[in-house]
Amino acid sequence: MYLRVFEITFIIFALISIINLILLNAGISDRMKPMKSSDYVSFVAVVLLLYIVNAIILFFLLTGVSRFYTLLFAAVPFLIGKLTEYRTLKRNAVIQIVIIFCSIIYMSGLL
Repeated sequence: MYLRVFEITFIIFALISIINLILLNAGISDRMKPMKSSDYVSFVAVVLLLYIVNAIILFFLLTGVSRFYTLLFAAVPFLIGKLTEYRTLKRNAVIQIVIIFCSIIYMSGLL
């Protein structure tokens, strides 16, 4: 029961993360007032954190090779975000979106 709940919340956080990353790359935060822009970027960071925490919980609930794939899908977008530079920001954001989308496909296959 708990496994299904965490799998579904993983997919939900992944979808929200994709939408937020696309909106950030579209420049929505540039059109906001500075305080609202800061709040939105913080919201994106919190959603990605919940995505990662959910994947870590799934790591302990799943068995076999799927647990390592889940942890890999959670760690790679975070690592890309930490290692990115300003000049490669757009390209790395697209890579993050693709990896999160692949995690949705993988996790929906486990359901």
